[in-house]
Amino acid sequence: MARAIDAAMIEARLRDLAAVSVNQTVSLFKGGTFALAAVMLIEIAFTPDDRITRLILWASTVFMVMTSYNAWLNSTVTLFREGVGNVVAMVAQGMVELMLFAVLTPRPVAGAWRYWIVVAAVFFIITGARLATPMNKGASVDPDVQPLFDLVQRSRTVTSRAVLTTAVLAALLAIPTIALPEISPWPRRLCLALAAFNIVHATIAMFQQQRERDAMDEMLDAAAQSGAQR
Repeated sequence: MARAIDAAMIEARLRDLAAVSVNQTVSLFKGGTFALAAVMLIEIAFTPDDRITRLILWASTVFMVMTSYNAWLNSTVTLFREGVGNVVAMVAQGMVELMLFAVLTPRPVAGAWRYWIVVAAVFFIITGARLATPMNKGASVDPDVQPLFDLVQRSRTVTSRAVLTTAVLAALLAIPTIALPEISPWPRRLCLALAAFNIVHATIAMFQQQRERDAMDEMLDAAAQSGAQR
């Protein structure tokens, strides 16, 4: 006779729901984003108008998306209770990432790529707000793995401050970038400056994510040894 559905089964399903839904939803969006990135790269390569500028903005966007993807994957290790805000952030961030590439499409309107910096500012705001939102509200954590959760929370707090600061910077740069006339060299300079800054920042962030993952492995080993000794 099949085992009856009980509270333990539902609890296990509920516990795994957050990580599974995040992996599936984020991977779905990222797959579409990277596919669009490949198409945009071909379009940019064969269109001479502002080719170098759009290539640099394209590269910066790729770094942003890769860093975001890795951050989402890291978060599923300690994500056990998913709130509505997390779902909204996943969808909103995925749509904005698609827009970051779409705005670089060669268009009849000259300098349309200038709006990349506006979309980038929105991306940073959404990402920073998501990272500032505490995870697993109301969930109890075993003392052996509490240091691991504390590490993740500290990392999220520090990263959220850095990303929100970048959002403010991008928003401030977006104003003159859009307001200045097309013949001005400053919109191009401001967009390229933010793109270069973001490439460096994203590269550093990915190295930090790897160090955090290594630290999590060490903490898990320590927690397993502690549990075995009891």
